[in-house]
Amino acid sequence: MNILVTGIAGDIGNGIGRILRASGFAAKLIGCDLHNQHGGQFVFDACELLPRSGMPGYIEGLLRIIKRHEIELIVPTSEPELRLFSELGISSIEGT
Repeated sequence: MNILVTGIAGDIGNGIGRILRASGFAAKLIGCDLHNQHGGQFVFDACELLPRSGMPGYIEGLLRIIKRHEIELIVPTSEPELRLFSELGISSIEGT
C-alpha cells in the first residue's frame, strides 16, 4: 500500500512514519510538510513540499502528490489538516 503521511517535520508525523516503516505495511512511504528542514529523508521514500492546509494550492498540491505516488492512504497529522478534511467531508481519496 502506498501511504502519505503529512506533517513529517513534527514528532507525530515522523513517529508515524517510523512505525509504518518498521511494520513493513507500506510498499511506498511518502511524507510531506511545509518545508524540507527535517530528517524525513531517513524515514520516507520521498518527501514532498505542500502549502499550509487551507492556503491556496493545498488541495491541488495534495492531489498532485496523490497522483504522482499513487497514494492509497493519507495519514494527516496536523490539527488544521484534520479540521479541513472534516469540514470538506474528505474521508476517502477514491476516484482521484
